Amino acid sequence: MKKNSTLFLLALLALFLLLRIPGLQLPYHQDEWKTARAVEISAEAASSLYHPPLTQLSYLAAEKVFGGAQLRFMPLLFSFLSALLLYAIVKRRVGESAARLALLLFGISLYSILASLMIDTDGALLPFFFLLSVYCFERYRDELKQHSRRAWYAGFILALLGGLMVKLSFVIVLVVFIVEYGVEHSKQLRTRDMLYIVAGGFSFVGLALAAMFAMRYIYPAFQFGAMLEHALLYIHLTGRNYTQIVVQTVKAVQYLSPILIMPLLFFSREEFKKLRIFVIYLIGALVFYLFIFDFSRAALDKYLMVTIVPLAVLSGSALASLLRDGKSSLISASL
Repeated sequence: MKKNSTLFLLALLALFLLLRIPGLQLPYHQDEWKTARAVEISAEAASSLYHPPLTQLSYLAAEKVFGGAQLRFMPLLFSFLSALLLYAIVKRRVGESAARLALLLFGISLYSILASLMIDTDGALLPFFFLLSVYCFERYRDELKQHSRRAWYAGFILALLGGLMVKLSFVIVLVVFIVEYGVEHSKQLRTRDMLYIVAGGFSFVGLALAAMFAMRYIYPAFQFGAMLEHALLYIHLTGRNYTQIVVQTVKAVQYLSPILIMPLLFFSREEFKKLRIFVIYLIGALVFYLFIFDFSRAALDKYLMVTIVPLAVLSGSALASLLRDGKSSLISASL
């Protein structure tokens, strides 16, 4: 049985790669060529990406390893690691059948394929650090040995810090964990406890910003002020192009396809409890990208790629439950 399970996983991962490898040769388009050109020129030119330092350093490293014409290898690598983490998390929380279906949906979704190959951060890097933080926190929570708990907790903190070092919008994940913790312990938490947790979250953000500021001594090309100025451009409530928001959101839904959305209609309360953090993440991402920040004049459909992972997880679990209930009904009818 274990051998068959391993073979099934390898087959799903092979399908994942088979659908993406041909896309490695796609020509660059839109902002991709600017990124490729910047990292080819120098570290100083890469600083014009206006993201936290890990984004710039990742693509600079990818240019050295794969070459400027093959930067798509980098997001594909992170996306492949995300597939492994997704499978492991869903298997631990819901079961192997749900994990297989979640990985299958993640592998065949057009939006996921595009995200795996896009030279940016939202489709591959951010989902990886989100899944890594979920996995480390889960292992920390379930581990009994104290030294192992400390190691997994350190991994959790580093995963959160790594995500913020990729893009400031990763702060969504920090909020998600605070909300998830508050909901899970709502009966035991007092107002003072929640204030401590929120204060800890702000302290962590401050620590991350201080680490970025200190990065200029290690990576002098990084422009801390330019990064913050770029982020603040999207904080305003007036002058939004709501038509563009609607059009780009519809475009994202079309890329997601019904197969990642329709199964949510059959999502059960039991599955909601087990996968609640993915529901919170999905809601948080939609609120952030559609309402809090103004991305109406940007490629909003690119930013909404962060919805692929939670939708694949939730829909995979719902489909597994449907198949399991259908099988049970069939057996009962035959008896």
